[in-house]
Amino acid sequence: MLEFSGITALTASDASGQFGVLPAHAPLHTLLLPGLVVCKSGEKHTYLATAGGPFICRDGIVNIGGFCFCFEPSNLPLHAFQVMLPFGTMDPVASVKVAREVWGGVAA
Repeated sequence: MLEFSGITALTASDASGQFGVLPAHAPLHTLLLPGLVVCKSGEKHTYLATAGGPFICRDGIVNIGGFCFCFEPSNLPLHAFQVMLPFGTMDPVASVKVAREVWGGVAA
C-alpha cells in the first residue's frame, strides 16, 4: 500500500477518457484503463503505473486498485500471483504476459 499526502491534483484515464481529481472532489467510482496515474504535489509529480482496475474517490481519500482476494488455502498457488500484482487483471493469460514483460526487464 502506498500513501501520499499533500496531493493537489491527480490525473488518470478511464473508458470516457482522461479525468482529474482535485481536493474536495465529489465522490467518484470508475474503472481505470491501464496506464499512468499522475499525482501532483506543488511542482513535484509522482507517476504510478496501473494495469487498470477500480478507482474510488470519497471523503478526500483515493483508493486505486482495491480488490479483495478471497481464496482457499489449497488453491494458494493459483491465487498468490494476483496478490503480488494488486492492480493487475484477473485474466490469467494477461497476468502471465504482464509478469513476463516485467521480469524480462529485470536482470536476474
